[in-house]
Amino acid sequence: MSLFRHASVKPIPSNEPATLAAESLEDRQMLSSVQIIAAGVENTESMSLEISGQVVQTWNNIGGDAYAGQFQTFNYNTPDDVSIGNVRVNFLNDVYDPANGIDSNLRVDAVVIDGTRYETEAPNTFSTGTWLPGVGIEPGQTQSEYLHASGFFQYVGGGNVRTQINVNARGTTGQESFALQIDGQTVATFDDVNTVFSGYDYIADGEVTADQIRVVFLNDAYDPANGIDRNLIVDDIVVNVLGGSNPGAIQYEAEAAEVYSTGTWTAADGVVPGFGRGDTLHSNGYFQFASDSSPVNGGNFSLEASQYSVAEGDGNVEIRIVRTGGSDGVVSLNYLTGDATATAGQDYQSRSGVVTFQDGETSKSIFVPISDDSQGEQDEQFSFAIDNLVGSGTLLAPRTALITIDDNDSVQGTGDGLRAEYFNNANLTDRVFTRVDPNVNFDWGTGTPNSQIGIDTFSIRWTGEIESRYSETYTFNTRSDDGVRLYVDGQLIIDEWNDHAATNHTGTIFLEAGVRYDIRLEYYENALDAEMRLRWSSATQNFEAVPTSQLYAADAPPNPGENLTAETVVSGLAQPTSIAWSADGRNMYVAQKSGIVRVVRDGVLQSTPFADISAQVNNVRDRGLLDMAIHPDFENNPYVYLLFTYDPPEVYDNPSHALAGPDKPGNRAGRLLRVTADASTQYRTIVEGSQQVLLGSASTWNNFNAFANSTNDFNEPPAGIRANGTNIQDFIASDSESHTVGALAFGNDGNLFVSIGDGTSYNRVDPRTVRVQDIDNLSGKVLRIDPITGEGLSDNPFYNGNANANRSKVYHYGLRNPFRMTVDSATGQLYIGDVGWTQWEEVNTGPAGSNFGWPYFEGGSGNSLRTDRYDDLPEAQAFYNSGQSVVAPTFGLSHGADGINAIVLGSVYRGTTYPAEYQGSVLVNDLGQGIVRAVQLDSNGQATTVQTFTTGARIVVNMVEGPDGNMYYVDLDDGEIGRWVFN
Repeated sequence: MSLFRHASVKPIPSNEPATLAAESLEDRQMLSSVQIIAAGVENTESMSLEISGQVVQTWNNIGGDAYAGQFQTFNYNTPDDVSIGNVRVNFLNDVYDPANGIDSNLRVDAVVIDGTRYETEAPNTFSTGTWLPGVGIEPGQTQSEYLHASGFFQYVGGGNVRTQINVNARGTTGQESFALQIDGQTVATFDDVNTVFSGYDYIADGEVTADQIRVVFLNDAYDPANGIDRNLIVDDIVVNVLGGSNPGAIQYEAEAAEVYSTGTWTAADGVVPGFGRGDTLHSNGYFQFASDSSPVNGGNFSLEASQYSVAEGDGNVEIRIVRTGGSDGVVSLNYLTGDATATAGQDYQSRSGVVTFQDGETSKSIFVPISDDSQGEQDEQFSFAIDNLVGSGTLLAPRTALITIDDNDSVQGTGDGLRAEYFNNANLTDRVFTRVDPNVNFDWGTGTPNSQIGIDTFSIRWTGEIESRYSETYTFNTRSDDGVRLYVDGQLIIDEWNDHAATNHTGTIFLEAGVRYDIRLEYYENALDAEMRLRWSSATQNFEAVPTSQLYAADAPPNPGENLTAETVVSGLAQPTSIAWSADGRNMYVAQKSGIVRVVRDGVLQSTPFADISAQVNNVRDRGLLDMAIHPDFENNPYVYLLFTYDPPEVYDNPSHALAGPDKPGNRAGRLLRVTADASTQYRTIVEGSQQVLLGSASTWNNFNAFANSTNDFNEPPAGIRANGTNIQDFIASDSESHTVGALAFGNDGNLFVSIGDGTSYNRVDPRTVRVQDIDNLSGKVLRIDPITGEGLSDNPFYNGNANANRSKVYHYGLRNPFRMTVDSATGQLYIGDVGWTQWEEVNTGPAGSNFGWPYFEGGSGNSLRTDRYDDLPEAQAFYNSGQSVVAPTFGLSHGADGINAIVLGSVYRGTTYPAEYQGSVLVNDLGQGIVRAVQLDSNGQATTVQTFTTGARIVVNMVEGPDGNMYYVDLDDGEIGRWVFN
């Protein structure tokens, strides 16, 4: 590039066109002629001709003398019609090396098409890489005939349209940065904005209108102690359409009434979003120009599937992100792959980035490359996740997918485990139940596999087939306490049928890959500890527990009620979230997300709602009326409890506000309401005026900022915490569109458990989340209260003598999104289903006062793992260094290994209608995959075995044991209540 003021140069006259004699004997194909009249400075310059976006010819070592105006003519002929609007001349190889006297530049005098001359410095020509004194390298119109840096001349005309956007802005400190976005995509970023108003330009292809443009302030800082207060002032933008049928420039003032802004401070309101607020962004936010306040339906975003399978030799796997229920506007999502058993760089190529849906687009595909090697190995898996939705839309499940790479160098099975018969004695005769165990890898300690089986004297027989991956001699390893026998292909290869402590035994046998051999494993327990594990290894096969995929369960012996079906009980509901029954079982109450409670009496859905609190309920995204409970002594206390995110009356003073209006996503708070069922209407309606707030009496308008959405706005301080760091009493923060309130469950003592989410951002590291570790704050807790008064109980672990104090109500803490919980009616044990962040979904249980570790720990299963990215917070480091302990999940499912999206915990089954093996199991659904698992719990409340109960429960958000002994489910999306029945 050249830093000089170029001299004026006389244009070279164009040659007179030659006269051609017409031939009438035959048709001739007419050629379009394109001539570029150009010269180089160093005569090493290269340029290309681009027509309709395609490079059609390149010329190297451009001759002539650019400074002296001595040009050469470069010709290109084509049978196609060429319009000047489709022509671009590109300078390809700029070099600027003043130390060696090198300064490459390309000068283009004109382009001639079929004899018509188009001047480069004409008003309808746009260039990049043009130098101006005092400005430097600059894009623009009519700037020069020179390209001083690699760039292009675009000859605007015909169908070619471009738009020049000028942002007239200044900063208060000179350190401000802002981004220019078009349709939600950042197209340019400007740093160190001048402290005097300056123009910042960008040229876009096509015609851009003001309503597509957003100016975003990126790096606000407010540090009055050091005299720092960054602000971005935008006086106006100018949108200049170049070419086309409607050329011209229009100026838009930032303070105009139709301009929407966030992060704009006004004396009366503080930092608030709104229309026509002013021209200053005082915190990170944006101006949206010529904004339209009409509703935008961005739709729902999810992965098309939660499970993918790809052969190692396929080259790549296509993962589709789909948009349903609406397609308005531009929306972006982050995506990221993660290791499970597969390793990035070895088995697949990691991928991460941002995918953008344009207005009207309904699907996008991401391709992840798969590596093909010659090494025989097991099937391997990695995960793919989406999050951080930006724009109008809702992120739904599945948001995580598990991709299985099928190894093509070994035989991969499709097994389901082994048939297991459990006997209540040591000699395999008194069979209690059968089930399919995914593998044999158990350590019961001093417990028992099931409450129906006595401790110390039980036995188990596993039967089915086994399939090896490789044709090799396999070594089988059993670890047992006590006796064990293993038969493979009819051969007894391990025979240790005697009392002994936990001991490893081995036996070998040759297996041919892909052939299924009969297998029978028998075990008995006599006294003290109980353990039984089956592992294998070979020259190629790593030592491991024999996996489910290589085991095929034998047919089940006759067992009544082994066919499970789903029956619809009630349909035609609007987003039901929870169900509960009156004491006599005749009334089933159904909570709907909007705040309306329906009643089904004797199987008939009543036309009159039981209750309608929709005017109080904020029904946005994951908010709404999320749970309901019935007082266990309903005859004497006919109370129904409703837990929801609260819209206070002031929202109706702001009906059109994008954040603060009713059912809008601005910050809110939570409430627990108690209503009284009316005996005179057979408890089908509530007693007028019986509403009583039990929790969240301070969840009022003045205690949170409804004009901010802290899901992504981290400048807003956490609601409910005063400037001096103390907490507002009886305030439930909902500083996010998710993780607000959770669930209700009555303890066996008649007191009420209430779960509360952390109320902070669900897709980014939010420093405010540390409040869940504060015992005096209600976020991220399970509370235990008196169901009549709402007060804390004197035997709660942190009771301080004041029954209304926040800490006096806390029972457990360190939770993220305890969306569902349940109390075992037999043992009184409380179980919590905590929806995880990036890696784990958890079932938590523990003694009163347990800290489950969020946000410093997440997962795994039976052990506590430090939370990625949150572990960098200074509060996290201090917690780790303090040596404080946390209670690990009793059961966990991994996003990577299990492909789970979000956990939904159901009841502990204590009925008698189902087969005996489900007695004492808690149901766990994967919201997204719809896989319902039955997790068997031992007498200590710990998970022992897991088996699939059913599938197809994709958006089932509640699972409750009904009065008839069947498990009932609530399907949010399909608007129905059903039950699972064994026939």
